[in-house]
Amino acid sequence: MAELEALHHELSAAAARNNHELLEEKNHAFHREINLMANSRKTVWVLGLVTRYVPRQFYSSIPGWPQATMDDHAELLKGIQAHDPEATRAAMHQHIVHSGELLAAHFDERIAAATDARALITG
Repeated sequence: MAELEALHHELSAAAARNNHELLEEKNHAFHREINLMANSRKTVWVLGLVTRYVPRQFYSSIPGWPQATMDDHAELLKGIQAHDPEATRAAMHQHIVHSGELLAAHFDERIAAATDARALITG
């Protein structure tokens, strides 16, 4: 638990300083620690595979993501600290949904910007 709390504190400090590289590093370490605590080899394997294909500093460049990460992780920590598996599961579910919504909005904005740029070029 102390390791998770320390990682969350370091992640929050990195976000406050807009240090996206450190933020991504601490976020990865935070999730890795939770996955190791869960003792699910399949989850660790899948996440390890997926993270190989995500560019560094990708998530922290998404508007709202750093704050969402801090807030969502704080809720997750509350559930773990309370030894409440249902609250922890709900917090993780909400974190995944919230992150997915931010990611989808980011992609929608990028697609719209590319479409607008093409329209300007082609007239």
